[in-house]
Amino acid sequence: MHRIIRLCVIGLFAMLIFGAFRYSSYAILSSPTATPDLASPSSGLSTSTPLAPTATLYPTPTPPPVHGLLVWHDDVSRNDAVTIEIDGPIEQDTNHTSIVWLANDGHRIKLGSLRPVSEQRATLTYTTPTQENLLALYDRVYITRATSTEETERIVMEGKLDEQTRADLQRLLARSDATPNNVGFVPGLRHEAVELLRHAQFLKEAFDANDVRWTHIHAEHMVNIIHGSNARDADRNGGIQNPGDGFGLLPNGKNSGYIEATTNHVQSLSRAPAATEAMRLYARHTQVTVDNTRQRVGDLSDTVDRILETSDHTTMQQDVLHALVLSEQLVQGTDSDLDAQVEPIVGEGGVLTLYRHAQLMAGIPLIPYDDIVNASLTTEALPIEEPDQVNLNIADNTFSPATITIASGNTITWKNAGQLPHTVTASDETFDSTTMSTDDTFVQQFDQPGTYQYYCTFHGTPDGSGMSGTVIVTDEANQIPTP
Repeated sequence: MHRIIRLCVIGLFAMLIFGAFRYSSYAILSSPTATPDLASPSSGLSTSTPLAPTATLYPTPTPPPVHGLLVWHDDVSRNDAVTIEIDGPIEQDTNHTSIVWLANDGHRIKLGSLRPVSEQRATLTYTTPTQENLLALYDRVYITRATSTEETERIVMEGKLDEQTRADLQRLLARSDATPNNVGFVPGLRHEAVELLRHAQFLKEAFDANDVRWTHIHAEHMVNIIHGSNARDADRNGGIQNPGDGFGLLPNGKNSGYIEATTNHVQSLSRAPAATEAMRLYARHTQVTVDNTRQRVGDLSDTVDRILETSDHTTMQQDVLHALVLSEQLVQGTDSDLDAQVEPIVGEGGVLTLYRHAQLMAGIPLIPYDDIVNASLTTEALPIEEPDQVNLNIADNTFSPATITIASGNTITWKNAGQLPHTVTASDETFDSTTMSTDDTFVQQFDQPGTYQYYCTFHGTPDGSGMSGTVIVTDEANQIPTP
């Protein structure tokens, strides 16, 4: 009898332990903070599968407070500009200067001094005069303070991308070995979407001219931009034409296509251990607009296929108009809720919205340096790179950019990227390239501050009419104004 009682007590105890375990497990798994719905309907973003569940059974350290942000953006070329905004007590007085730097493992460049806009806010915008992709080159931003009598620069704020995050962001926004022209997936997607819109406009023009042959030619162009390496003779004229780069928007052959490649990298970034809440937010925005893009490209492909199946002008009319509207929405997005904004929500954001929010996703938060480690950096710790050469393109009938500002002592290299002969000739005859054929270059150094007007002798005049340009040379050696 005693044995039976002991067995019953042991069994009851085991049941209580098992029940407690099941309850605690259920509480963890069903907790609203365990696997947050990053794309809940109430968020106004997307009802698709969440990108980056952040569940953990272990406590995580509280991150240092963020008091600033670097954001990448475009001025003349891709990611050639940054804006830094500081929201916090950065002292600004005549005895101290707060300098912003971009750096990588071996070099740094000086962006300039923070400009206070209020007692609690300072900002700086910088554009590289060399039109380089800054995101491809640098992964760290920091702010130093020093006086004219100090031998060291004291770091007061810093932000840095970890190695894996930087690699994913660079493939997404700067450079990828997987694409034909080694462009990042998002710039490649944007370029191909704009090319699609261009040929949709050609398609409509050919249709309006009642030219079925050219309507079908441009329809083939659109199909092949979408399907990349799976390009085909869609208009059955005996040749295959693809004005795209061949990587495609949708999966094709061995190519993932720009849409899937973008999705994969956005999801990887959102799940990265170092991802901030801001990065996850903009990753959700980017993914929503990628989903919009996938839907529009699929509809566009079906629409253009129908155009290729008929030669009847009346039959194809509706599809031609629809193809143009879809292509415009693909690039620009659409204000479906009529709130005067194109937002990164289902049915609205297009490729331009996608591109901007991908750049915002790559923003680098700045943290007070004392919250990381107390340290100083000597002025000789990293070599300083001052831009000393600027590259400008000569297109047919235009200099790009037409006006640029550089520091004295810098050099400009012009390259004829057009098909016609051109010259770079000073209006005051102080320099002259003579005739430049395609791919020829001309180099000119500017040592004295001033404004230098120049023109092409074939397509412009010394007074600035037609094909002409301007070089503004300043005497600031360390801080080069934005072109």
